[in-house]
Amino acid sequence: MSQDSLNTSTLTNINESGTQTRSHLPVLLNPLLNSIFNCPDPSSSPLKKIFKKITQQDSQKFALIVPQSYTLYNFKDAHSDTKFSDLCHYDVPFLSSHIIQLDQKYKTMNPLIHTNEVKYEFETLSNISLSINFGKKSLYVVNDSHMDKRFKILKVITFTNFNDYFPDRYYTVIFIDQPLIDPKRIIPDDSYLIKSQSIETMKGNKSDNNNKKINTLSQDISQHNRATFEKIVHSNQRWVQYFKTAFEQFLSDISATENENSTNNLGALSDKFQIMVNHSISMTKNEILFKLIGSDLPRVVRDYMEEKLYSAIWNELQVLDGTEKSELSELSEVFYSLDYLSIDQLDTDLYTSDFQKFKLSLIVKLEKNINQAIEMFAHFKKTNTFFEKTKILTRTLQTLSTPLEDIPIDADTLLSLLVLVINKTQTKHLRCHIQYLQNFYYSDDGSNPTKFGILGYSISTLEAVAFYLEDMNNEKFLHLKEIHEKKIKELLEVIKMEKSSKMTFNLDDYRDVLKYRTEKGESIISLCICNSKNTILEQLLDSFQTEITLDDLLEDENIEGDTLLLQALKYGNYEATALLLNLLLDNCTTYEIKLYLNKRNNAQRTVGHHLSDQSSLVEKIGKYINWSLKDATGKTPLFTIFRSYDQVNYSEMIAGALRVAEQSQYGYIYNDHTDPNGNTLLHIIKTDVKLLLDSKILININQKNRKGLTPLMIYLKYDRLDNVKNILNDKRLNCLNQYDTKKYLTCYEYMRNPEILEMFTKYHIKNTSVFHHCICHSLRIYSNQTIGGSIQSCSLQISVLNKEGNISNIALNVKVLKNIFKLILKKKPLTFVPIENLLNEINVLLNMSTNTWLIDNITTFHRLQNREYLLSNMTNCLDTLIELEYIPEEIFQSDASTLLWIKQCKDELNINHKSEKTIGLEPEGINAIKHFLKFNLQELTKLKKAIFTLEKLLIFRNLKSDDCNTSLDIIKHIVHDLGTHTIRKQLRTISDVNKIEVVSDINDISVNPTLTNLEFYKNCINVLYKSIEHLLDHQILKWWKHYGELLEINKMLMKSTPQSAGTELNLSESNRTVSGGINSGVFGNFLEGQRIKNEQKLLRTSHDISLLMKKLGTEITHSHELLAEELSNFMNFKEPFLQTGFVERNIKDNIYNLSENLLWITTKYQAYENKFHKI
Repeated sequence: MSQDSLNTSTLTNINESGTQTRSHLPVLLNPLLNSIFNCPDPSSSPLKKIFKKITQQDSQKFALIVPQSYTLYNFKDAHSDTKFSDLCHYDVPFLSSHIIQLDQKYKTMNPLIHTNEVKYEFETLSNISLSINFGKKSLYVVNDSHMDKRFKILKVITFTNFNDYFPDRYYTVIFIDQPLIDPKRIIPDDSYLIKSQSIETMKGNKSDNNNKKINTLSQDISQHNRATFEKIVHSNQRWVQYFKTAFEQFLSDISATENENSTNNLGALSDKFQIMVNHSISMTKNEILFKLIGSDLPRVVRDYMEEKLYSAIWNELQVLDGTEKSELSELSEVFYSLDYLSIDQLDTDLYTSDFQKFKLSLIVKLEKNINQAIEMFAHFKKTNTFFEKTKILTRTLQTLSTPLEDIPIDADTLLSLLVLVINKTQTKHLRCHIQYLQNFYYSDDGSNPTKFGILGYSISTLEAVAFYLEDMNNEKFLHLKEIHEKKIKELLEVIKMEKSSKMTFNLDDYRDVLKYRTEKGESIISLCICNSKNTILEQLLDSFQTEITLDDLLEDENIEGDTLLLQALKYGNYEATALLLNLLLDNCTTYEIKLYLNKRNNAQRTVGHHLSDQSSLVEKIGKYINWSLKDATGKTPLFTIFRSYDQVNYSEMIAGALRVAEQSQYGYIYNDHTDPNGNTLLHIIKTDVKLLLDSKILININQKNRKGLTPLMIYLKYDRLDNVKNILNDKRLNCLNQYDTKKYLTCYEYMRNPEILEMFTKYHIKNTSVFHHCICHSLRIYSNQTIGGSIQSCSLQISVLNKEGNISNIALNVKVLKNIFKLILKKKPLTFVPIENLLNEINVLLNMSTNTWLIDNITTFHRLQNREYLLSNMTNCLDTLIELEYIPEEIFQSDASTLLWIKQCKDELNINHKSEKTIGLEPEGINAIKHFLKFNLQELTKLKKAIFTLEKLLIFRNLKSDDCNTSLDIIKHIVHDLGTHTIRKQLRTISDVNKIEVVSDINDISVNPTLTNLEFYKNCINVLYKSIEHLLDHQILKWWKHYGELLEINKMLMKSTPQSAGTELNLSESNRTVSGGINSGVFGNFLEGQRIKNEQKLLRTSHDISLLMKKLGTEITHSHELLAEELSNFMNFKEPFLQTGFVERNIKDNIYNLSENLLWITTKYQAYENKFHKI
């Protein structure tokens, strides 16, 4: 078969003469999908065996496992050296391995619970066993060791069938990351553009994830090797005994050398330890058990032995240092007792005497470094190995020596900073730590790493601190203890005193300690703000402007990055807030004000994030706030205000904040205020949604968050009545097919408020149902109502809008609705409304076993889809029947009215059956009926053809739209590794702009209103067409047959009574007399008797046929009258239904989607303009 024929598909059409013609259909992008669903001639295709098997009458339903298009086009099978896209056209085994039979094999606890955690077990046509877990998006091959791996499920869709050779309307398609064959057979094709990506790219960049995992594991490799080593040692008695002996010998050597010279003792102790460790390393290297640890074995052995002996070595070091009883020098005792040591008290040039050169911002940055160093060095005294001690020491000094605005930290400053860190961490016995590092070191080459390099410098710095603290001539700490400690303590006690306490004191006495800052980076000003000591704060700002300048106030931050104003807002000190703001606004430029107010702390929050209950401040400083800055959680200041539901004046607050944000000099873009969960301002607003809806800003009111919830669904869920009312009145709302993408629940599943239900159903009826009479919703299937494995109870709600505009909601058992439809069929047996189709669907639901239910509802998405499809058909049927006045609206007001109407209908049907009359028809009347029916049949044929073509076009428009988006994704994927960043960026922009859905994708949910309405319309035509066809081909044809028989009998009767020739033939037996004068005699009498018997038989037959013709004529006349009525009803039905249900619905869908795309493009342009044209 040629390539052209492989890639060409056909569509069977019916022309005006009734003959079939074929036209070509577009090709689907995915070759596997195209080969199965878009085959031009299945009977002669290379895949005819597959088509024959899956289309057999007794065959089970099937689903497709489809690799992504990118893989099929860019990779090939190593065995056949053929691209997978080509294999899809003719390779039966390859295709068979991707078609599964839904044979009701599953594992589940309760299949009717709405959950995706159901494990299915299927077999492909090639007998490959698969285990599928849709909840975890995973697929496993069970019975093939070559494919013993996990395949990733990319997505599951319901594919709308458009061909004529498959019987079902919808089929499940499961997209996976790669073909179901041995992964070793999957290799890149020669035409593959990016050679470097190879198979790993096809696997969805799994290598990147694996590399990240490897890096994470490499960080913990030492711990893993250590655990492995200990496990081997403890499980081997020989090695347990070896280390026990070695440890005992070392401890014995320590005891034997206690009385020797301390220096010699320390050296001997170190040498013995090194000899013991080196010997143990040599022993373990020769042991095959430890080969698994690899090159990390020497360090593992040393760490193991060092930890076991650390306590003994440390005690010996304290003995040698004379500090075994934790005795410290007098100076050291003073140093460690200092509770308020801070940077300003250190011997550094940070607090320079030159006022112009001093920057508090440098102190703030340094405090953050010191805080990190303190957290790090706090673990130093807890370490028990050389490697741990050196790692903490070097990292601490690296943190402390971080340059401040390109100003390096010199050695003297570093020494002072380390003194502060040691004081805060209370790290004692420094000399012992130093001696341990200098004597119990380890290196691969045997050299002493403590004599040079970063480690040598770090140890010497620590040693300098030890000398500094041991210098009895250094009286600085004694002075600090006597003067500064006392003053700082008194000042802090006053500041932290409760508000009720009153104490008078002179701040001038504490002028020399006003530069004090806590280890959390809190200044005296900061402490006053946090403790609401506003009187002291005012006094400091007024009387100590030399010590506390405006620049200091602007640059003052704690280690969390909070400015003074931010601290005042966080602690609710609004008096201090007003004081600082007035100072700021009166003395700073606009640029300085903006810079200060939008300064971020460690949580990336600004002043704007703390204005949620300060409407006056929003008005006062809102114009300086950058409302688009996001904190670490992805929330902007405006978002935070909208989310603060506990405000007393919530409406006033959000109105003011929105107005100020829209007028902000930084510009305002609605989408900037979206959190990482996809929640927009519309999603989170509690009340007054009209503020956003009426604003001139560009808003997509149908936008979904990450959970698939639209703003409307959020309002329904949390009973935000005012918001529901306002958003339902917005013309931009498209509530059709709104469902969350996690649990697949519709709007009705979130409603709890009857008032909201009435409001929403009225809107839904006016915007969904064609004739605006009713809507069917909330179909419930009760899992506990099963008998013998079959579903026994289902209910739904029907909402009806009466002529006065009032809504009545009623909950009905599906069986009751089924009875209503049956009664309509009895009253109007030839109705064009496809009630029989709907009854079949209802019967399938009611008679379905739980096993069959599970197969038809593979995922929660399928359950939603099947439920909504049935509800849509119910709605169209009921809506049409009410429009035709076959069902009165009043019967749905209550259960009693429904049952009463059913009883009345049954009584009427019984009366009508008793009063039936027979009607005779003549050939002229039959011909008139026949011509009438044929004319209408031709008109319906033309309409069927138009709808048939329209349906295919609608399906393919959505399929090709999805193909275009997939093609753009493939292009982006191919050029991802191109070296030119500009090309990648431009391509991403082009792809995003062009990735536009023309209409709602029917593969997202197959109950697309436009397609469902068109299918209902097509079914109406088919029902009417079949009724006319039945009348023509059965009843009328049968009448003509009887009429011919009657004519033949009359002809025979005329031949048997020649004397009657030329006169009117009287077929009545009573008027016939037998002439006795002619043909008299025995033989003549016999012949005459036979003739009379034949005549009587013909007369009886003629009579019977006449009765049959009268009865048939009655049926034809009745059917003709009913069909004439139904054709008249259909003529009144077809135009408004097609106009409202298809044309207007389709236009609305296009407008909604085009509006959203235009909104997206405009928003991108605004973001670009705002980025490069800021005021």
